[in-house]
Formats: sequence, structure tokens, C-alpha cells
Amino acid sequence: MAKINLKLLRAFEAVARNRSFTAAAGELQRSQATISSQVSVLEQQLGVPLVERTSRRVSPTTAGADLAGLLAQAFTLIDDGIAAARSHADDRRRRIVVACVPSLSGVLMPGLLAAYRTKDTTTRIDLEELTSTEIVAALLADRVDFGIGPCATPLPAGIAFAAAIEEPLHVLLSAQHVPAGATAMPFAKLVSLPLITLSGSVLLQRELEQAAAARGLRLSSHSEVRHVQTAIGMVQAGVGAAVVPRLALPASLSAGLVALPVSDPAMLRTIGIITRHGTPLRSAAARLARYVRSALAAKSMIPPA
Repeated sequence: MAKINLKLLRAFEAVARNRSFTAAAGELQRSQATISSQVSVLEQQLGVPLVERTSRRVSPTTAGADLAGLLAQAFTLIDDGIAAARSHADDRRRRIVVACVPSLSGVLMPGLLAAYRTKDTTTRIDLEELTSTEIVAALLADRVDFGIGPCATPLPAGIAFAAAIEEPLHVLLSAQHVPAGATAMPFAKLVSLPLITLSGSVLLQRELEQAAAARGLRLSSHSEVRHVQTAIGMVQAGVGAAVVPRLALPASLSAGLVALPVSDPAMLRTIGIITRHGTPLRSAAARLARYVRSALAAKSMIPPA
């Protein structure tokens, strides 16, 4: 049996429901001759008469009435599905979903988004706190518009990355454990510290471990937390020390805490905008991404494209 064209079914259902070729033609915005021809083609393909035609009326046959009833239900479901899809598209146009690594979301993003609100007061912006690996998965599944954070090298398949800033890593520790006059913390000294590691900064932890292994060292993790603010609280409580990115640190530290840049070697991580390769951002998301990248780049020497 030949495949049945949906237009033929639409034409027949309208004729059966209106019991008129003229009314069906008006509803579907086609000519009466076209509707009549489409119903005839459908009858030929099915091998059964679907309507009885007289000079005064059109009425469905028994087979036609059964088919028309089922088609009415099917087209209702199709129309509902189309309406739901359009509604979802409208929601997406008015909504931006941004994924950000936890080490940046709590300290950096509130100020950036508040400033952006002066430029766009209508678009809804949702912020998801995800690790770098989770951001990539969310992008590939089309659950978020773009991500903010570091990205693995080489880039994961299907992912694009636009660098915005290189930020140094700092070790946050109690002031009483800082040698007098120290302005930096040599990397080798980290092995003697009870470190609080950040599970929300997967790439950061990997880079620290690789740097330690390259020097024949082994870092010791005494506790693991997801968010920088939790790590800061743990340091303040005397649990240990934490290696954190500069941008993750609050503008002013609590009394008794000191943040020293890691040195010998200096440890840097690159922050930027993470997107799906070859998939342009929607206009609203593109504007926000450009704003965030420019705001980040303003804190460093890397100019935005």
C-alpha cells in the first residue's frame, strides 16, 4: 500500500466533519476541486469508498465514519503537540539557561547578572551550577545555552571554547600558618598542608594532581566539598587549607584568613565561554555570553573577540 499523505487525511476528515466539500475547502484554504480530488485519491489508495456524494449532500460511508472518528482524535493530539512545541519555543526565546562552575557561580555571577539586568530587564536567566564535565554533557544534550568556566584540553568533541581570562590559583589558609613576610606559597609547600579539595572544580584538582606528580609530590586531601564558600568556611574553622581560583575569592576575606598565590610554578586556569561547536547561540543568549566574556576579559589582559 502506498504511503498515505497527511494532506489527504486532513482533507477527508474536514469533509466528513463538515459534510461539505465547500466548507472543508474554506476551512483548509484550498479549492473545492482540490479537496474533492484529494478525497478521491485517498479512496483509491485505501480501496474503499469513504463518502457518498449526491447533488445535495455529502455523507460518510460506514468505513468513512469510522476513519473520520479516529482521524479527529489523532488530529487533536497532533494539534496539541504542535501547540505545546510552539509554547516551548516561545519559552526558550524568553529564557536563557547558563551553566557555571560552582567556583564562580556564588561570588562572580551575582554581580555580573545584576549589572546585565540594567541592559535586559525582560529575559529570564536561569543559572545552573555544574562541574566542567557536567557543563559539556548539558550542552551536548541541549539543556543549557552556554557554559562559563574552564574546559578540558584538548576540547571535548562537539564543544567550542572562547577564552576570556587567565586567573592565578591561590592557597587560602589561616594567617597563623603563614610564614612572616610571605607573599606567595611555593607549590612544594602544598604537600604539607591538610587540603580541602573542591569536587566542583574537577579540572582544577586534576591540574594540581598532575603538577604534583610531575614533581614527584603527592597532595593530601583531608576533606572534600563542592562549593568554594564551604571551603572558605572550613578554612576559617581551622579544618585545613584550600587551593582556590582568584575569581572565586570574595572581595574581602574574613579576619584571620590569608590568600597567597601559588608559585614555583605559578598555577593558572583559563576561564571562558563554553558552547556547542557549530551551533550559533540564540540572539538573547549570544548577547549575554558576549557581556559575560567582556566583563571577565576586563579583569585580565585577554581581549574579547
